[in-house]
Amino acid sequence: MVDCGIDMRLESKKVKFAGDHGENGHSSDEVLASIGVAAKDVDAIILTHLHWDHASGLTCFPNAHVYVQKQEFFKWIEAWSKPACFGALRTNTDPEDLKALIDCAVQGRLTLLDGDCDNILGGVHVRLAPMVHSFALQAVLIDTAAGTYIMAADICMRPENLTGTAEAPGFYPNVKFSVGSSYEQALFYEKLLEWADGDVSRIIMTHDGTRISRYRTEESILGLRHSYIL
Repeated sequence: MVDCGIDMRLESKKVKFAGDHGENGHSSDEVLASIGVAAKDVDAIILTHLHWDHASGLTCFPNAHVYVQKQEFFKWIEAWSKPACFGALRTNTDPEDLKALIDCAVQGRLTLLDGDCDNILGGVHVRLAPMVHSFALQAVLIDTAAGTYIMAADICMRPENLTGTAEAPGFYPNVKFSVGSSYEQALFYEKLLEWADGDVSRIIMTHDGTRISRYRTEESILGLRHSYIL
C-alpha cells in the first residue's frame, strides 16, 4: 500500500480531521474493509511523506512493514525540536505519527531508505524528490504490463501542474505546504513525465479531484469514491 490515511479510531485524529474536512471521515481499515481488504493482511506500506493525512493510519496496520525516506523521518523530528516560531511549518505533521514510526522500528517493521531504491517489492521502486512538498518525498514507481505507473503523492495535485492549460502551457508547481522550491518541483516534473513516457494518465496524484472523471470510479458502501487506474 502507498500511504496509509488516518486512524479515525483515535480521538485526536478524529478532531483534527473534522476541523479541516468535516465529519465524513473513515479509518483506513474501515475504507479497505468496504472493498474487501482486511487491514491485518496489508504487509507493506510505502510512505511518500509524513504529512498527517498520509501517515496517520499506521496504527491500523499491525502487520505492515513500513518504508520511508530516512531524511523525511529525521528532518521532521528536527522540525519539531525547533522553537514555536516554526509552528506553521509543522502544521501538516503530527508528532504521534513519528512515535508510531518509532514503535514500528522497535517491532522490526521499519526500513529507512536513503535515496532512490529499486525493487523494494517486486517491480516497485522509489525515487527521491528532496526539498519539495516535504523534506524527502518519494514517488513510487510501479511496473505493469501497461507501462510504469507513478504514485506521485502531493508533489503535483492535478494534471495541470504538469501540463499547464491551453492558455498557459507548462509546469505549474504545487507550492501549497511546500518546504522547498518550485524550481526543484519543476525539475522533478520532468522526471515524472520521462518515467511515464509522457502519459500524464499514468501519474497518480493523491488529491486529484479530476480523477473521478478520468478513471472508472465507483461509490462504496461508505459513500466514498474508489477509482480504478488499470
